[in-house]
Order: sequence, then C-alpha cells, then structure tokens
Amino acid sequence: MTEGCAGGWAIFDGFFAEQGGIPTEKCAPYKEKTKGIKCSDFAKCPAHTRLTNSYYLGGYNFDATEMQIRKEILYNGPVVTDMAAGDDF
Repeated sequence: MTEGCAGGWAIFDGFFAEQGGIPTEKCAPYKEKTKGIKCSDFAKCPAHTRLTNSYYLGGYNFDATEMQIRKEILYNGPVVTDMAAGDDF
C-alpha cells in the first residue's frame, strides 16, 4: 500500500527518521530497485542519525509557498517534498 500515491508520501521519510533512525550507507546501501527487499534485511543496522522533529511546512495540504520553502531550507536545512505530475508527464 502506498497511501494513494505510486511512490508513497514524502512525509513518511521524516516520521521514519524520527521513530527508527537512519542507518549508514555502508550498512543499508541505496538500491535503485527494492523488489524482494524487506525491512528485516536491515534489522542489524543501528540508527546512525535520528530526527527530533518532522512536520508539514505550510500545513497538512502541502500548500507552502516558494518563499516558505526557501526560508525553511535557509534556517533549518533540507526539506523532503514530492510533486503531482499529470498523466502526460
């Protein structure tokens, strides 16, 4: 289940990093395709980094302005986002 989107919801990255932490690239290397890979494959990877707070910028409906996003990056660092692309994309 992808929560209604083919790629899932970007905010879940923040929630995951708060609750479970982020392992190192060495322990859990990035893979282009993840078919057949299970979370349990990485059970022995310790959390290297953990977020203390993730939140919706601009509210739950993702209506942040470009200026709000710029300020967020300037004051607090990277943001996770997604976009809706039409069928012609």
